Amino acid sequence: MLKHYLLAIIIGCSIFPAFSATMPSKQDNSPAPAAKWNCWGRKEVNMSNRNINNKSVSLKLSTDICDRKDLRPLFIDVYLHKISFKGAKYDGITIDIIANATHKLTGKTQEIRSTENINNIDEHVQRLQFSAVRSGDYNVDIKQIWLIFREHGKAVGSFQITGDNARNGEAYIESHITYNAMLSLIENAKSETLTTGKPSHIVFGGHYEIPMNAGSGTYTLANNGNLLIIPRIHEKEKYLIPHLLGDTHQGEAARCEGNTNAKTQDGTSQTAELYTPEQAWNKLDKPLVALNANYFDVRPQLNNTTWQSNLCSVPLGIYYDNIAQGPTHGTHNEPNQFFAGPNYFINNNNEQIALDALFWVLDQTSRIDIYYSKKVSDPAIELYANELSLSGYHFIAISGSGLPVRGLTPLPTPDSGDSETTRLAMGADDNNSLIYIFQGGSYREGISRNDLHHLYYGLSIAQSMELDGGGSAALALKADEFTVRGDTRPDSSCNEAGLWCSLITQPDGKHRPVPSWIGLAINNLAIGQ
Repeated sequence: MLKHYLLAIIIGCSIFPAFSATMPSKQDNSPAPAAKWNCWGRKEVNMSNRNINNKSVSLKLSTDICDRKDLRPLFIDVYLHKISFKGAKYDGITIDIIANATHKLTGKTQEIRSTENINNIDEHVQRLQFSAVRSGDYNVDIKQIWLIFREHGKAVGSFQITGDNARNGEAYIESHITYNAMLSLIENAKSETLTTGKPSHIVFGGHYEIPMNAGSGTYTLANNGNLLIIPRIHEKEKYLIPHLLGDTHQGEAARCEGNTNAKTQDGTSQTAELYTPEQAWNKLDKPLVALNANYFDVRPQLNNTTWQSNLCSVPLGIYYDNIAQGPTHGTHNEPNQFFAGPNYFINNNNEQIALDALFWVLDQTSRIDIYYSKKVSDPAIELYANELSLSGYHFIAISGSGLPVRGLTPLPTPDSGDSETTRLAMGADDNNSLIYIFQGGSYREGISRNDLHHLYYGLSIAQSMELDGGGSAALALKADEFTVRGDTRPDSSCNEAGLWCSLITQPDGKHRPVPSWIGLAINNLAIGQ
């Protein structure tokens, strides 16, 4: 017990003031008149112990929890009624509350800690605010209510309400637009794209939430995002021709080859220059859309330099293009034509993780295949690429995290799949008639890998490929070539006329330059040119 009082004194002196800076103001603690609130009912708590002076002290109060129904953010008000502390004089109370809200369908949990210092009063309400970006049912767990009674700042009594005295209940968040309404909007866009051949751009944000299907139920996610629906075939011609931004190792593309610091400690050369979305779009000859592709090597480089300071790295996994008529005449990897760098994901801790591969083969039907690696450096991917090449096929191949497998496996996956951040993915429908590209989610409190799988599952896309996410996830597209639906398209984050770039999500407010880009160009034969 003594250690609890010592901890209380330390916390009261050093940690709690940091929390108070983020506390909601008092005027925020009153429910909005139009809001509906559900209260769980009062529960009496009686506790006693001995304080740091070995005096017997006791606490009696009642707790009640009220949740604001339906609306975001999820407000949870913790009420403490008839606070009665006996056994020592006090002139103030520190109240420290820890709670979490768990979305029932997905299991995603947000935990909040809220601390307030109040005067000697017997009634108190403390508001907790959860973002609750997913619609539907939530389990709410008030894990701890810790009251520290003080006299002139010194703790004279400490009680932690936990265990059987803690409170557990449920809350509900209503989406601004139903799952079925959003799916209908997407289906209408799909139908029009198939009929007219004009790509669609569905903008998520505001009341237009991202529809998710977990198999066992549906929900919507309130976040910014973009869904592009692009025809693969139009009037029996290939509508899209994919190209990768290849490193030619010549001219300005030889800058990293000449940088002696552009190497990792294990000797891996970081020869690929990095480009922002606007730079990549121009280098790819202003295609219909450009998007970042593979994860890339972010390990420290020589002489205390980094990929950010040198603007040099290499794509991870297969990165190959033999479509010679492209802007950079394919890729020019050395010594292995299929890989510009390591053939696996590798992080700052040198942990190696398997990468999957997406093959876009320009045969008569122009098909997309996804190959899942069974182990790190799986030779099957290179063998398949070599087989296609020797058979004379023109194709591109890129690496990422294949869905749904990488969203469901308990094994390590690339690039923090559980985190909620900006995500980017590409997939095709079963008959390869349409390409679906999604980019969206904020850098923090964004979209998890499973959310991404739930989106594509709801669109009846059996397999898709997640590409590099976080601050790397970006789109650059011809502004006037798409029919825009949903929310208002935000202003472009790029300056060039005729180019629309997705919102910057990096905290520093700048586009993150990356080494690997894929451009999807319109085949002029498909549009009669």
